[in-house]
Amino acid sequence: MHLAWLALHPKLCAKISDRTVTTELLNSWGTRASHLRSSCFSGLARNAKNRLYCRQVVSVSTVFYDGSLLNRKDCEANIRGDSFVGGEVEFDRLIARMGYSRDQLNEVMVNRGVYPHIRDIPDAESSVSFGSPGLDYWMDVVRTPEFQAGLDRLPNF
Repeated sequence: MHLAWLALHPKLCAKISDRTVTTELLNSWGTRASHLRSSCFSGLARNAKNRLYCRQVVSVSTVFYDGSLLNRKDCEANIRGDSFVGGEVEFDRLIARMGYSRDQLNEVMVNRGVYPHIRDIPDAESSVSFGSPGLDYWMDVVRTPEFQAGLDRLPNF
């Protein structure tokens, strides 16, 4: 989900089952239950500043948890110029699952002209969250067509 927000990649949100519900006992009333897929599209809408993704946001409630406030209207209201949804992404695990190594990605970055030489590529941590050192490197990687194509090949969950 966090990767979809970072890569602005709606196909990743669509891969999440629409039956997956999460609950948070300590959240405020009306936000204690949510569809994971809806949460993904809501964060994507905020980061992309695109209300169209809010069409995929639906509320859910269970016997014990109410999620009625997490809906399309709430999604649209939270799209502002300064808002950005973050989270942690474990890139090394992800790229391994996609069939890449860090060395292969570095070669792509040099071949595409993003970095002039391998030595110019920053030493990015394998697991980064928004605002952490190394995020710029991963943002450059995420924007390459090779990485975007790899995201499309990831399995549904």
